[in-house]
Amino acid sequence: MILDNLTALTIYEVETLQDIFILALKEQENILLDMAKIDKIDIVGIQLLLSMVSTVKASQKTIKLINVKDTVLQQIKISNTQIALGLDV
Repeated sequence: MILDNLTALTIYEVETLQDIFILALKEQENILLDMAKIDKIDIVGIQLLLSMVSTVKASQKTIKLINVKDTVLQQIKISNTQIALGLDV
């Protein structure tokens, strides 16, 4: 799942990503979330990612975040959610 139109995951983009995610969850067994274009994330974006991971696991599917930029990873580390998000860093 490529987030072509998004460069940030903040409170302003959460609704858009949520819609994309719901569609992907219906259509795919294994979801790859390509974060290559995401330069900025806030706690609301992190909470959405955590919710996505939880929902996917409950559906017995898989999700993986790929191409996470250092600036985004730093925010994820600050929130201490990297393990919950499946990021081995």
